[in-house]
Amino acid sequence: MKTTGKVYTFDATGLVDFNSGLKPKRHEEYVFGGKKYVRVEGKRADNDSVMSDGTKIEDGKSYWLEVKPIEWLMDKSGIWVAKKALIAGIQFNKSDDYDGNFAKTDMKKYLDTYFSNEMQSSLTFENTQERDENGGIKIAEPSARQKKYGIKVVDEPMPVKDQIDFYVKNGMSFMLHGPSGVGKTARVEAIDPDLTAVPLWNGVLPEDVVGKVRYPDGKTGLPLENEEKQGGVWVAPDWYVELCKKCEKEPDKKHVLFIDEVTNARPTTQSLIFHITLKKSISPSKGKLPDNAVVVLAGNSKDESGAAYNMPEPLFRRMCGHIYLEANVPDWLEWASEKSTKHPEDPGRLNIHPLVSSFVATYGSKVFYSSYDEENPQQWAMDPRGWEQVSDIIYDNKGVIRRELLESKMGRELSSNLLAYAQNPPLSLEEVIEGEYTPQDIPQNSDAKLALALSLRHVDDKYVGKVRHFIGEKLGHENQAVFDSLWIGKMMIALCRFHNCSKLNQTPGEGNGDESRI
Repeated sequence: MKTTGKVYTFDATGLVDFNSGLKPKRHEEYVFGGKKYVRVEGKRADNDSVMSDGTKIEDGKSYWLEVKPIEWLMDKSGIWVAKKALIAGIQFNKSDDYDGNFAKTDMKKYLDTYFSNEMQSSLTFENTQERDENGGIKIAEPSARQKKYGIKVVDEPMPVKDQIDFYVKNGMSFMLHGPSGVGKTARVEAIDPDLTAVPLWNGVLPEDVVGKVRYPDGKTGLPLENEEKQGGVWVAPDWYVELCKKCEKEPDKKHVLFIDEVTNARPTTQSLIFHITLKKSISPSKGKLPDNAVVVLAGNSKDESGAAYNMPEPLFRRMCGHIYLEANVPDWLEWASEKSTKHPEDPGRLNIHPLVSSFVATYGSKVFYSSYDEENPQQWAMDPRGWEQVSDIIYDNKGVIRRELLESKMGRELSSNLLAYAQNPPLSLEEVIEGEYTPQDIPQNSDAKLALALSLRHVDDKYVGKVRHFIGEKLGHENQAVFDSLWIGKMMIALCRFHNCSKLNQTPGEGNGDESRI
């Protein structure tokens, strides 16, 4: 299962709270077996709430809904009419005092801001695609015209990690958007664990960003175009010195300059990074960035942070790409199961401890991400960054779990749930290989099944057949396909390193050497 790159926006409150107003929530589209799906969380309007197939809805449970195209009729004036469409679960209006003006309602806002834009994007996209007999997208061979221009259109979903890797490897500036704690920094650290960070906050001093000029009388000031004429000497900021040393030491590697909290800085502070981001230098005459440096920005929108400012339009437009991240449990679980690049001294350490991954997968969005209310701040708020901190507590304490250490981060109720869960931890790779498990040890929750399948991804080739059979039989063929793609990808990377090449020209199974075992 992979994401297609498209999203659909629904109302997070649905039919549960009629007076809370529209709370838009984005849902990624996935493709599996030639069909497309979105994952939603069950919220009952009442005890009689059921799915279209009669299944009763359970609060908090994840459901996969198939995405099918809407058939439209369009007249010459450009008006679209749907042959069959149903919009449900969207707030009509926050207030009960509807005055008859539909233009002021939340429903109109949803239709204009989200539905119409996503519908137009989908229409344009679908009209250019050829479909197979199962409704899936066909990957057609390049046409003569495509070959003439040296292009090939591939409609295969590109994971966020691969998007970030593409921009970094090609030295393109881009920006990550998303709420606090969603994992923006962690995503970039996965590509460059030794990145150079420049956090922008409201109290940051200008000289921390662009350096200063030191004069013979000891006074300092910001860099000026004519500082040489005034006899001043430019003193580079610490981050610039650090970045230059890294780039000089490893000239064949791209090094990331990560400028975080961009939108939380005042406009005057944001203006300081214009030249750094767009021209790759601090000023026209000072502070040129090394050629192997890549500028990456990160920030929140005003809807996600009360301290955020609007991003200047010229800076926004000049980014090579904008990647929007959300608190997504399946995506996080895949990242969580990868080997940690921040702890090379511990080769067996994962980004997230398997116990934490399994706990989050079992309880899902109930524990994964809690939005922070600045007007009525709660005592405890968890997010992907918070779960990484919990994981570090367990790893750094050599696997010994202490209630006090967890409570100080998670609060008493959530830490008690995790401690109770730890009394019967998820299956380990060794237990799966040895067959030391009972039917009660097999998770029933879909995310928990995915988490277990992902935790087995690092099995060596001696036992991969046994593990793969276990996943297909106990966890489902969907998770088996995920395991296959990750494990085979790992083996191909290992083969590339073994053969000292950058790309395998053979497909899995070809050749007469060891690679035929894949």
